[in-house]
Amino acid sequence: MAQTPAEYARLEKKAAAFLALPAARQERMRRLDRDLDQEHSATQKRLFDVLDRYAAWLARLPEAERREVVDAPTNRPV
Repeated sequence: MAQTPAEYARLEKKAAAFLALPAARQERMRRLDRDLDQEHSATQKRLFDVLDRYAAWLARLPEAERREVVDAPTNRPV
């Protein structure tokens, strides 16, 4: 729960960004959240740390490179 107006504003912004995603992408994110929730707490922490580092790395990329990474095809089912 947001404790300050700044935290609340940040959560609102993130919620709006999530809701702006296509339905299929939202569902993949919900599935990831459910899968992470099923993991042991130590594994959860490790995986969230990896996700944080990935997000920070992605945010530092120039827009064109970031777009390439985000739009890259994958062989894994989504």
